[in-house]
Amino acid sequence: MKKLLGFVVVILLAGCEKGGIQPVDPPTESAESAESVAPTLPPTTPPSPSTSTTIPAAATVPNTTVPPTTTAPTPSTVPIEEEIRLALDQFRAAYHACTAEPANCDPSTFATESGATAMREVLADFVAHDVVAGPGLEPSIYRIDQLNVSGDTAAVESCVWDTGILYGRPPGPGLERTILNDLESTRHEHIELRRVDGRWLVDGRSFVGDDLVGVNQCVA
Repeated sequence: MKKLLGFVVVILLAGCEKGGIQPVDPPTESAESAESVAPTLPPTTPPSPSTSTTIPAAATVPNTTVPPTTTAPTPSTVPIEEEIRLALDQFRAAYHACTAEPANCDPSTFATESGATAMREVLADFVAHDVVAGPGLEPSIYRIDQLNVSGDTAAVESCVWDTGILYGRPPGPGLERTILNDLESTRHEHIELRRVDGRWLVDGRSFVGDDLVGVNQCVA
C-alpha cells in the first residue's frame, strides 16, 4: 500500500402423571361352606376357595412432549491474537480491492464507522483523479512485529515491503494508464483496531519514520 493510500483515523452469542398399574379391588370371594356331615364321620375337607384374577387397569401414558431446548452460543476458541491476524489479512485484501476499483468500494467491511468515512474521502479523490492501484511484479510482504491487545482495542506494529503500483489516467484514448508510483520500499506501519459486535475493524492507520526505497527489511 503506497503511503498515498494510507489513512489515519481516530476511531474500531413432567412431570409425568403417575400412572403405573392401578390395583382393582378383587371381587368378594364366595366361600363355599363345607357340607355338614354326621359327627361320627371324619370331617370332609372343604373345597378350595375359588380364585379370581385381578386385571390391571390400563397404565396411564406419560406425557412425552419434550420442551424446546435453547442452545447457548459457543464461545470462540480461536486465540484473540489469531483473530486479529485474520482481521488484518481481511483488511489488506479488502483495501487492495478498494484501491483497484475505488468506485465500487464499501470501506465499512474493514473499518469502523469513522474510519470508513475517512476512507471514502480518499477513494473519492481516487475517482475524481482517475487513480487506481495494482499489484507489483512481486507480492508485498507484511510482517507483524508487535501486537498489543487491551479489551476491545488492539495496536499492531508491522513491517511492510510495498511493491504496489499507482496508476493515473491514460494519456490518450486507447492507451495504457500512466504509472504514478512504482517504487518498492520498506515502511513501518502502525494500525489500531477496535472490536465492534465481535468483529475486529481498523480504527486508524499511520506510518512511522521514512520509507526505505529499494531495500526489503521485512523478510521473515
